[in-house]
Amino acid sequence: MTYFDWSGGLSVGDERMDEQHQALIGYINDFYAVAEKGDLEGCKKVFGRVVDFTRYHFNDEEKMLEKINYPDLSKHKFIHKQLVSRVTELGAKLDSGDKQSPAEIKLFLKSWLTAHIKGIDMKYSGHVSD
Repeated sequence: MTYFDWSGGLSVGDERMDEQHQALIGYINDFYAVAEKGDLEGCKKVFGRVVDFTRYHFNDEEKMLEKINYPDLSKHKFIHKQLVSRVTELGAKLDSGDKQSPAEIKLFLKSWLTAHIKGIDMKYSGHVSD
């Protein structure tokens, strides 16, 4: 059983962004699996992948939004910057050996990605076309 499932309701109307969102969900599920085992070192490793892919995705998404002249791009970039800051804080807690951080990260990742896609990314869905 997976922790977080992709559904069509998360589609933003851009195939590349949808694929990247699905990949992020896969990484979140990987994190969940190692966190459930209590594998702190595994959590660190998988969380590093989540962070790296999130940065890649945000950069790619921002380039796409620039290309389509998305009117709220500056706001979108600001939100991305805040999320990277939060993820960096969580990563520091995890790296320090905080045994509670995997549970905090699991909840954050799922709620963040769902809220970000449905609340923030859906705003650009009307501006893109595959």
